[in-house]
Amino acid sequence: MKLISSADSKQHQLFIVVNHSGIDGISIFTMLENFLDYLGQITERKAVKKPKSREFIDIMARVHPNAIEIPAPNIPSSYMPPLQFTHNLNPLDKARISGCWMELNKITTERLVLNCKQHGGTIQGAIQAAFMVAMCKEQEKQYPLPQIIVNMAPINMRPYVDPPLEAQDCVSGSAGLIWAQAIASTQPLWSIVKEATEKLRHEIEIKRGLRWWKALEAKEPQIPPTFMASSIGKTPLGTSYGPIRLLGVKIIGGGYDNPRIGQAGTMLHAYTIQQRLNLTFAFTFPPIAYEWGSRFLDKIVAILRCLASEKGNEALVVDFL
Repeated sequence: MKLISSADSKQHQLFIVVNHSGIDGISIFTMLENFLDYLGQITERKAVKKPKSREFIDIMARVHPNAIEIPAPNIPSSYMPPLQFTHNLNPLDKARISGCWMELNKITTERLVLNCKQHGGTIQGAIQAAFMVAMCKEQEKQYPLPQIIVNMAPINMRPYVDPPLEAQDCVSGSAGLIWAQAIASTQPLWSIVKEATEKLRHEIEIKRGLRWWKALEAKEPQIPPTFMASSIGKTPLGTSYGPIRLLGVKIIGGGYDNPRIGQAGTMLHAYTIQQRLNLTFAFTFPPIAYEWGSRFLDKIVAILRCLASEKGNEALVVDFL
């Protein structure tokens, strides 16, 4: 944890690094809410009400061993692979996780949520669709449409273990669900959103996330998805904590291994703070250049803004290629 303050000590940036093996996106915001509430009480010089202490829970111990018997997802052998490189590599560059961030304003966020409901989709489905189209644009020369995309979405599995966990339990309770989805240039954007939503719901209903955990434990070979995108949902964070005013939170989710010079990786996290949808796109450098990452996130945001507008009702995949 590190605090950087302005010269007049009126604005501050707090940097926190956590190990993803023990905490997920939902838990991070629970932790931040407790921390900010505690900090607000201290700065007001009030009697501090400490948050209730909660034990760390071994979530894997609550997954039934038979979960491995849940059928594995049916993924075709041929599909659009993950992004490899965006430019020529310099072997002297130091590998690291980089990222960029954008935010939709309150009105655009509200319209996107409303339109998703009206079209039988969710924010997670919209994010998957936007990432699919943006990836097709980036790889259209090597992999022209139509194509099969393998999506991955980390989903909260707390309610599906036995006994279930509460939302306030800070654990790594998300499992990576994957599914294959076809995409063609003539498809309406909303049809992709709806299909992604339905496929993800099916994966959740059959509790495939429990199988994913058990497969990791058994060291089964993992299918590399075309990309991974996560919608954490609405966060509990407010606008102020005592005299402290919260301006925003940015999350960069790193890879699950030390980044290497020749290993590309992308990860998108979405979360709503103060009624505004935030998007953080993380990627490995040097295989993926920062300029490319920034342009790629711009493309995703442009698609989401389209879905939030009336133009989205008629928009096709080809409109963004």
